[in-house]
Amino acid sequence: DKTAHERFVYLKEDKIVGYAHISGNEISSVSVNSQYQGQGIGRNFVKFVCNKILSAGYQSVGLYCVVGNYAKELYKSLGFEDVYTAEYIIKHLHEK
Repeated sequence: DKTAHERFVYLKEDKIVGYAHISGNEISSVSVNSQYQGQGIGRNFVKFVCNKILSAGYQSVGLYCVVGNYAKELYKSLGFEDVYTAEYIIKHLHEK
């Protein structure tokens, strides 16, 4: 209940086809059901969420995008810019 105002769903034909979560001025997540991708839903949803953040009085909108995420091109087309790129590696321990 405390964070309900930070969570949004995108409905199409009474079906939830997208989900977004914001935290302060940051887009924490945006996802669109793969069956509905390529129809402009993600673009419109990101715009909607950005407007929510800006109308709350923030001057900027931030998000993290994993290297290789195809949505990065969408974000760039909406005016987002790379601030930095973080890379990391993980070593998993395996039993012998």
